[in-house]
Amino acid sequence: AGELGYLRVGDPAGLDLRNAGFWSAAAGRSLSPRLSLLASAIGNTALLAEFDAPVEVGIGVSVRVGDRLLVSVLPSTGLTDASPRFGLTIGLSRLLLER
Repeated sequence: AGELGYLRVGDPAGLDLRNAGFWSAAAGRSLSPRLSLLASAIGNTALLAEFDAPVEVGIGVSVRVGDRLLVSVLPSTGLTDASPRFGLTIGLSRLLLER
């Protein structure tokens, strides 16, 4: 799965901000009926000329804890100085449609 976006920042007084493009890519692989492996990459272009653009990647798991309920845990790490060193995403999902 992937996502692209664009943010028009405008021209606030006293700041030299750039408009930003956002992107993300994610993939998952079922390991068993209850367990899936997840991978993601997220980033955007730099808002300020003096700073790098943030980029982070993560690998985690999704576990089916009920008939249609999933819990996901995805640790991540930043790849540039503008990124967080470590991150953790915890998600709760409900399946609406199933193949």
